[in-house]
Parts: sequence; structure tokens; C-alpha cells
Amino acid sequence: KINFLGTGTSSGIPQLGCSCFVCTSSLVENKRQRTSIFLETKKGKKILVDAGHDVRNQLLQNKITFLDGLIITHHHVDHCLAIEELKYFFFRQENPIELACTEETYVEMKTMFPFFFSKVDSKLKITFITQGQYNFLDEQFYFHVLPHDRHIQTLSFYHEKLVYLIDFSTMDQEYQKFLQQQDISIFIIEMLRKHPRSTHHCYYDVLKLMKKFSYQEAYCVHLSHLLEHEGLTEELKKTKMAI
Repeated sequence: KINFLGTGTSSGIPQLGCSCFVCTSSLVENKRQRTSIFLETKKGKKILVDAGHDVRNQLLQNKITFLDGLIITHHHVDHCLAIEELKYFFFRQENPIELACTEETYVEMKTMFPFFFSKVDSKLKITFITQGQYNFLDEQFYFHVLPHDRHIQTLSFYHEKLVYLIDFSTMDQEYQKFLQQQDISIFIIEMLRKHPRSTHHCYYDVLKLMKKFSYQEAYCVHLSHLLEHEGLTEELKKTKMAI
């Protein structure tokens, strides 16, 4: 089970101070919190993927009261800024919460949030990800590290026929080949805007990349205010993708 907690980019939509058509739209679908998803696996494990600015509201709105695990894809603030909000899960739950991230992301977060990590250290189990198959929460995940910008790499993963791709600039042939060999039901991929940006996959990049894979459904996330819901939905009708 997948719950899309937010599907917006780092600024959220509406963007502060912006009077563009999307930011002033009354359409509910044009109001997007920062991208995050909540997974409930077939074994019943509850996993939060990323904890950006809006995570407190997202968890409250969706009545999420328990976490088994946390995946932080990278240490940009729209993906980890509100990790401190999660401390109450650690305080109330008996068992440790397992965190999956790269060692680089952990070091950066520990520098940014020393109070949080000092308080939850005894109840935090960390799985440092490099690349490959991992037993995370007694579940099989395939993690792959992709470049985002010159200094930061992002975690992508494949689990139970789900692919999750966020904040990446390019995809290597090894990962393409791996995904082409998998049975994919749901493909979640970022689509920042129409015109290209070197650190992200945008509209035409996504359309080109998705032709290489077989899947049943695909959903675009990490959308900016440069993409309007109704217009983009109409354009994507020609594909198997939605927003």
C-alpha cells in the first residue's frame, strides 16, 4: 500500500510570494506539499520515505501513528528537514526504528540535527546503503545510488514491484538493465518541470526514460509550480503515467 503524502518540489505549491496561474489556482490538485510517501508492505511494515518541511502535517492528516522504518533518499532539506518531528515516534515506540540512508547522508543529518540524534540514538537502528540487495526490516529491498548534483547522490529503490526514483540527473546502464529485468507494477518518478535542469529529470527526460521500461502504472512526483495539474494530466493521457 502506497500513500502519497506530498508530490511537490522543494518550494511546495503554492510557492511563497508567487502569483502565477498555478500558485493562485483554486484547484485542490494544484496545491502540493513536499514529496514524501508512506509504504505499508505486504508483511505490514510501515515505512516513511523522506521527511521534508511538511512531514508533521502529512502524518497528522493521514493519521499515521506508527513507524517501523525510515528511508532518507538524500540530505537536501526538502527531504530531511523535519526529521526532528519524528522524535515522538522514537519516544513512544518500544522497538527501535530502522533508518536506511547512505553514510554521507547520515553524517550530514547528524551535523544538521545533533539534538535529534543525541535523543534517539539508543532507539535508532541504521542500515548504511551503498548499492545492491538489502534485508531492511526483514524485507528485501534493492537500493541503487544515483547522481543528483556534483556533490550529492540520491537513493532509489525497488521493492515488491515498486520503483522509486527521486532527485536524479542521470541513470547508469547497470540500473537500467536491472529495472528492465524486473516485474514492475508501480513506477514513481520525479518530473520537476517542462524545460531541462541538469540536476533533475524533467518532462521530456521522463518521457524518454520511461520508454525503456515495462510497468503497469507510473506516477510523477516532485512537481514544481511550472506544471499545472489539469494540463499535465491531459498530456499524460497518451502515456501510462499520471500525477
